[in-house]
Amino acid sequence: MKSIRLLFLLILFLSCSKIDPLTWGDNHTRIAELPGARTVFTSHILKSGEWLAVASGKDPSGNYSILNSYRCPARNGAWTGPDSALKLGGDCRRLYLSQMEDGLLSLLLGTEKIAEDSSLFQTFMAYSYDYGRLYTVPKPVQVQGYHSLRPAGKMIELSDASRLFPAAAHNMSDHPVMLTLRSIDGEHWQVVPVAVFPDSIDLKQVSASILQKEPGKLIGLISDGDPQHKIERISSNDWGRTWAEPAETNIAGANADLIRTWDGALVSVFLDAYPNGISMQTSFDGGRTWENEKTVWSASLPVLSRFSGPVLGLFPDHTLAVTYTNPKKMGADLNAVFFTLSDFQVPAGLSASKDSEGHVSLRWNAIRNADYYLVFRDLEENFVPDVHPAQGNIIGMPCANQFKDLSADTSMTYFYRIAPVRGRGLLDPNGGGIGQPSESIGVQ
Repeated sequence: MKSIRLLFLLILFLSCSKIDPLTWGDNHTRIAELPGARTVFTSHILKSGEWLAVASGKDPSGNYSILNSYRCPARNGAWTGPDSALKLGGDCRRLYLSQMEDGLLSLLLGTEKIAEDSSLFQTFMAYSYDYGRLYTVPKPVQVQGYHSLRPAGKMIELSDASRLFPAAAHNMSDHPVMLTLRSIDGEHWQVVPVAVFPDSIDLKQVSASILQKEPGKLIGLISDGDPQHKIERISSNDWGRTWAEPAETNIAGANADLIRTWDGALVSVFLDAYPNGISMQTSFDGGRTWENEKTVWSASLPVLSRFSGPVLGLFPDHTLAVTYTNPKKMGADLNAVFFTLSDFQVPAGLSASKDSEGHVSLRWNAIRNADYYLVFRDLEENFVPDVHPAQGNIIGMPCANQFKDLSADTSMTYFYRIAPVRGRGLLDPNGGGIGQPSESIGVQ
C-alpha cells in the first residue's frame, strides 16, 4: 500500500514544471581593486549585517604579506578600505574568515616560504575581538603525523561549542590527504582523516567547505582542485569524530563554497570549466544531488590560472551574495553579485467543501515561486505536517492551487493544511524548500 502511495505522489510531482529558486538581484559590483594577480581573499557577512572582506598583498620589500580589510555597513552601503589588518612572513596562499556565536572572528591563514629547492607550508590562526579591525598575533597550528599542513576551508563552530576546519597535508607516507581539525579550546587539535588523494594531486588547489546541518550532523563538499573533476560530498554524524567515505556528486568544478539558506536548502558556488567561470547550484537532499545550475560569472581566462575560489554569504534579508576575483593584466578586481531567495508567504484563503459523494474540494490563494504544493490531512485539528512520503500525512502534491480528496471517508471529520514547495526532487524531511504550512481547516 505504501509503495502505491509513493508512486501516486511521484506521478503528481513529475507533472509539475520546475521553477529556479534563485533569481537575480543587483548587478555585479566592484568592491576593490587588488594589486596582485594571485591575490587571495575571504569575506564574511557578520551577525550585525556588516560585510567584511580581507585580501592579501605584498609589502614593498616583498618579504612579507600584508592583509588589508574592506568593510561595508550593509548590502547597499559604500565600501571603505583598504585598512591594514595584519602582517606576516611568507606568501599568503590561503585565507578563510568566519565568525563564532559570541562575535569572535577567526582568520585561518596558509603561508608558503620558498627556499632554493623546497617550499615550506604553514597554517596560522588569528582572532579579532573588534570585528576585524585588529587581529591577534598569528599562532601556528601544529599537528603530529603530517607535514605541509594548509587550511582547506573556513572554520565552523558546532553546537557542542567545539570548532572544526578542513585542512590538506601530506601524511608520513607522503600521500596527499584531506583532514579535519577539531578543538574545544582552539589550542589543541584532534586530527581526523577524511580522504586520501592520488599522489598526482597538487595540494595547493585542494579545498573543502563544511557546515553543520543539525546538531552533530555535518556535511561538506571537497574538491581536488581540477574543475573538470566531480566534487565529492562528505558527511559525519558524530560531530566530525569520524567521516563516511566521500561520495561523488553531479557537480563538476573546484573550490566550492557551501551555505544553508533560511529554509534548509543548500547552495554551492564553485569554479567551473564548462562554462568557464563561476557557477552555482542548489540541493534539496542534503547535497547528494544538485540542480538549477546558474552561471554567476563568465571568465576569459582558465579559472584556475589566477583565481581564488568564490565565497558565499547570506544577509539577514535572505539575499545571497557571491564574492569573487576577476583577474586583469595587472592585479584583480574583487567583485560581488547578489541573488534573491524570497520567503514564501503562508498559504491563505484555504477553503473546503464536500460534494454529495463525500469528496472534499480544497482551494487556496496561489503562492509566488512555488513549484507545487503539499496537501496534508489528519484527524486532529492542530496536527503537525509530516513530509515523510511513506509514513507522513501527505495526501497530494498538486501543481495548481486546488486539490480534490477522493479518498475521504464520508463518516469522518478531516482537517487539512497546505504548504508551498520549490525546486525539490524527491521529498526529504530535512532537505529544505518547504514553506510554512497554512492553518488547518476542518470538514465534516
